[in-house]
Amino acid sequence: MESKSPYTHFTDVLEDGDGSLLVIDTGGWFLYGCPTSSIERPEVKGAIYRIRRQGAAPAPPDPYGLEIDLQGNPDRQWAQYLDDSRFKVRDRVIQAFGAHRENAIPTLASAVQESHSAQARRNAIWALTRIDSSTAREAVRTGLNDLDASVRLTAARSISTWRDREALTRLLVMVTTETSPIRRECATALGRIGEPSAIPFLLKSLETAALQPFLEHALIYALIELDEPAITRVGLRSSNPNVQRGSLIALDQMREGRLIAEQLAPFLAADDRPLRTQAVRIATRRQWSGLMIPQLKSALAEPNPDALQHLSEVLLAFGQDAKIQKLISDSLQRAGDCREGTPVFNQDTNPCGRFFPNTAPPWVHSGCASFWNPRESSFPLGKPRCRGDWPRSMDPRN
Repeated sequence: MESKSPYTHFTDVLEDGDGSLLVIDTGGWFLYGCPTSSIERPEVKGAIYRIRRQGAAPAPPDPYGLEIDLQGNPDRQWAQYLDDSRFKVRDRVIQAFGAHRENAIPTLASAVQESHSAQARRNAIWALTRIDSSTAREAVRTGLNDLDASVRLTAARSISTWRDREALTRLLVMVTTETSPIRRECATALGRIGEPSAIPFLLKSLETAALQPFLEHALIYALIELDEPAITRVGLRSSNPNVQRGSLIALDQMREGRLIAEQLAPFLAADDRPLRTQAVRIATRRQWSGLMIPQLKSALAEPNPDALQHLSEVLLAFGQDAKIQKLISDSLQRAGDCREGTPVFNQDTNPCGRFFPNTAPPWVHSGCASFWNPRESSFPLGKPRCRGDWPRSMDPRN
């Protein structure tokens, strides 16, 4: 849907009870808060457009369930609508159950345990989540053992909302054994409940969370919320690099983490690249450039591909640090490495302005200027990005 009028402002899309879409156009009257309105035009009226799919099934009768009697106390007759094909009816029944509070719990608890429909069991849990009662929490906990994964996921989400400590034992098992979405919700619940005994289970779950960013984030954030650095540091001694990286992030971010340079130093030379990159990132933010000197010396002394890759990462992080600049400059002079094709400076590290936007790095004026090629107006180090790219102040011929 589009409009050529400059006064059309589509602001919202809603699904109506019959499945069609309602598109809201606020017209030209709305000025404040709208980034595309510059002149108020109250005479330009808005509109509501209805969009239906061609060939769509006819709208169901009574799509909002207005003819359903939801007066009186909740009973099994109400529960049948938890699985109704009309989504607005399901929403209305959940709201009605929640409004009846304690009186609705027996019916909802029976639905969680006995209904043959996973959708009905899920909606019963959502209705129970609206009720502040220990009996409602107990009914929700039964959903953690449901055969359907979506019901277990909903139960874990409800438990997280209420910080239900009574579910702790089951959550500790699920956070390491369930599917990724359920483990994510269990981790969120454990962080909100605030029980330090969950930390070993969160660390164990990190072992199999690689390449699953949503799960990994939930696990690490739970560690941050628990804020128990003494227990979390156990993860630094793990043989699994993903556990080590998650522990580093948590210790760096938690309120009482007190991460020190000596704890970070071993990971700056880790074989696992994500772990090494995270360590460099933390060292950069904390301005611990001194930690990088031994790593740089090692990389410059043995310029193998892995060492040069590590050197590139360090340059990206600490290129503007005076100590790092001097070390590179001195090493290049001693080794005579200012030659055509030196691979340390490439399109990733790009010394031509990324780190030194106004002044030349010290190695330009420390003997490397003799390798300037005036015919190509380029500097041999880092050919892919340096051709004709040097600021005037960095030209070794000046």
